[in-house]
Amino acid sequence: MTPRCVRITAIISQIFIIVWAVVSLVVSFNQNNLIMYFTGGGGLGSAETAEKITSWATIVYCVSCLLLTISNLIMCNDARFNKSGKFTLVPIVMSALTTAVLPIAVQYVTTVQMQLVSKVDGSEALARLGVYNRITGALSYLVYAAMIMAIAASAVYTYAKNQNKSVTEKE
Repeated sequence: MTPRCVRITAIISQIFIIVWAVVSLVVSFNQNNLIMYFTGGGGLGSAETAEKITSWATIVYCVSCLLLTISNLIMCNDARFNKSGKFTLVPIVMSALTTAVLPIAVQYVTTVQMQLVSKVDGSEALARLGVYNRITGALSYLVYAAMIMAIAASAVYTYAKNQNKSVTEKE
């Protein structure tokens, strides 16, 4: 049986992921207005003529959120996803690997995208991308908070499952 604190923490972690996803969508749809607001309205073209930016870092955050969601689902629905006990280590491995790899992956794709945009689209597009990455980077703290909660919950989950297994073996 999964401890109640694990389920609550996994649910809160999932709420952070959902809030990040919703706010990121709103930012994506209103990115031209936000970029104009954050730059003071000048120097980066008009909001009507500027192209939408797709941040590769946001895509990496989406993939990490999917992995954390799988981890949270396993912890919350233990009776459905982990009946045999084979997936006891999956939540902690997934959340730990995601947390370890995410900052490196985000930095890498951001650098590659910035280099590509600077060579192909020019300095104005690069400046717009930089501002947009700062906005989405500030939102990423929600993902990191969700990761911290997922790691803590998965550690308790793994410990509780291993304790239950050892008690069952002794009997």
